[in-house]
Formats: sequence, C-alpha cells, structure tokens
Amino acid sequence: MCDTDKENMISNFGGINNLIKYFNLIHKVYGISEFLVKNSNCGVKLEEKPLYLGVDDTFIKKSDVLNLTNIIFIGSLIRRKNLDEIIELALVFTNLKFHIIGDGIL
Repeated sequence: MCDTDKENMISNFGGINNLIKYFNLIHKVYGISEFLVKNSNCGVKLEEKPLYLGVDDTFIKKSDVLNLTNIIFIGSLIRRKNLDEIIELALVFTNLKFHIIGDGIL
C-alpha cells in the first residue's frame, strides 16, 4: 500500500494527500494481513487486527469449507501477485473452479 519502490495505492490515487483524504472518509479500514497492517506507514490508519483475506472468520462454518467449489483471485494482474502459483493450484485441484479477476500486464 505504501511501498513506493513497487506499484502502490499512492500512485493509484494520484498522490499521498488524495489517498489519505479518501481513507479518512471511511470509519474503519482493515488490512488483510498482519504484514499490511504493520507496514501501513503512509498516513492511512488501519485497524490493529487484520481482516484476513477480507473475510471475517466468524462467518465461516466448517460445512462451508467441506462444500468448497470455487477459488477466486481478485487483484492486479501483475508479476508480484504470483498468479503462476494460482495456476499451479488449479492444475492440482481439478475438482475446483478457479476464477482470476483483475487487470494488468498479465
């Protein structure tokens, strides 16, 4: 999000001030991993506890996991997202449907 050495949200918003102004309008902002929470150092305040993979685990039931049929990737289609790993998983787990949603050079 804040790492200016890589593609980041700052450039997507057209500058740090626009990024901060946008996220200040949102009551609670969550990172989806501890890494993101710890490394958000550009003025956007994230909640201390991550919302892992954007899903609150209180909504996940064991029966839902047993009936898993789809895996969805939503994000930028760029090299550092390691989409090749998702494709490798799709080759191993042929009983699941894999969906890749996004835009980018890949």
